[in-house]
Parts: sequence; C-alpha cells; structure tokens
Amino acid sequence: MWDGDVSKEAGRGNRRAYRSSLGRLSRPGEELWSASMWSTPIISSHGDVLGSFAMYRQEPRGPSAEETRLTEAATQIASIAIERQQDHIKLREREARISLAAESADLAFWVFVPGTKQRLDE
Repeated sequence: MWDGDVSKEAGRGNRRAYRSSLGRLSRPGEELWSASMWSTPIISSHGDVLGSFAMYRQEPRGPSAEETRLTEAATQIASIAIERQQDHIKLREREARISLAAESADLAFWVFVPGTKQRLDE
C-alpha cells in the first residue's frame, strides 16, 4: 500500500516517482509478493510529482504496449483527480479563513448574482 511518500528515502518504486521516471523491477523477490513490478509517476500540470501508479505481476516481465497505454491514461486521470481534490481543499480552507476573519471583525458579506438583484445567500 502506498503511503504517499515520494521522497528519496521511499521504496524503490516511489523513488522512481520522485525522479519522475518509469521504473521496472523484474527480479523475483524484489518486491514483497510479485515477480515483477513497474511504476509510473503521477505528474501534476505544473510538473510536480503527486504519487506513483504501480503494476505488479506474478510472472517476471515488463508491461505490454496495451498496459503501457492504460497506465499512461490512468496516471493522467489520477493527476486530474488529485489536483482537483487539492484545489477543492484549498478553496474550503480559504472560505473558512474568510469566514473566521469576517466573524472576528464582525463583518457581513453578500454575493450578488451578476445581472440580477438576487443575493446568493437568499
């Protein structure tokens, strides 16, 4: 199970993610229960490593062309989902800080819908 560590000190597959490179391990016993493993880093739209996507097989071999294509698609989808979740968390944190500041200053905020006289809090 991946613990989110993509540092230099992480396991071999995650160290490859830290270096943003595709990794392949094919020696039996290299990983805990697999004969082969390959991992691909999940890269953000800004080039940051968000994690890694790994495939484990019982037989020693590298990925097929189809598995490589599916892995590339999976890492792109994972990148979008992770960044979206990170953005959502940042937005909620900002909203909480603004709300706390408004409460502390005893302020009120209204948001008006453009082109109407309606407030969003109504």
